[in-house]
Amino acid sequence: MMILSISRTCIVLMLLLCTCANVSAEAPVNIKLCGIDQPYPPFFIASPRQAGIEMDVVHYLETKTGFTFDLVRLPWKRCLLNVEMGRVDGALAASYLPERERIGEYPRTSNGALDVSRSMYVSHYWLYTVDDSVIWDGTQLVLPPRGQVATGLGYSIGSILRDMGVMVREEYYQPDIVEWLSRGGLAAVAGYDAEIGPIIASDPAYSVIRKHSIPLHEDAQFLLFSHQFYKTQTFVAETVWDALAELHSSGEYQKISSRYSGPSN
Repeated sequence: MMILSISRTCIVLMLLLCTCANVSAEAPVNIKLCGIDQPYPPFFIASPRQAGIEMDVVHYLETKTGFTFDLVRLPWKRCLLNVEMGRVDGALAASYLPERERIGEYPRTSNGALDVSRSMYVSHYWLYTVDDSVIWDGTQLVLPPRGQVATGLGYSIGSILRDMGVMVREEYYQPDIVEWLSRGGLAAVAGYDAEIGPIIASDPAYSVIRKHSIPLHEDAQFLLFSHQFYKTQTFVAETVWDALAELHSSGEYQKISSRYSGPSN
């Protein structure tokens, strides 16, 4: 009877192991991510085959984790809304803002602090102006009376500037705000050099625009997961963030970024 009992136990354990293996094999991890639809070389290069640093980082994550990623491209504000609603699992290259914690989950250290070592990459916002009275010394921003600063729709720098007491105008189409700036309709533009730089270079009329020498804001950009996804797939999310940390610590990110030439932000 004892031998029979042990045999039955072994059989049950073997069946459980086989079942788990089958479930694992039949349930590959697929993650749906949203990214901004406007090109910003070298991070996102719009072409028949999407390319750029951002895409290479995603391919690295697929190789490193064994997970697959499906990408959709939408206006940035709509991306964040889709994350908040759980229509996508996460957003690529999301800056941190306290108010975005209601939208999704950022990587954290063991003590709950924001973990920049597990960001996708760090870029910078820059200030562009025509008006010589606009001053940015790295701490204090001086604008003419009722001076307005424009930036991309839903960009984190908009919230940061409002906290500084600045009048902010957000627009989806970046070439428009560059043109308005060149015509004196704005005090300044705040944006990524990878987006604004090529627009300025595209038209001699924009040569009047100058870029301030001190970055307006250092911007760590994260893979932001929805609350719904993180709650049900915590291990998957943490695995992806850990892979991003290794991407940087191993020097692989430097190899990826060195493949691309063009404006750097």
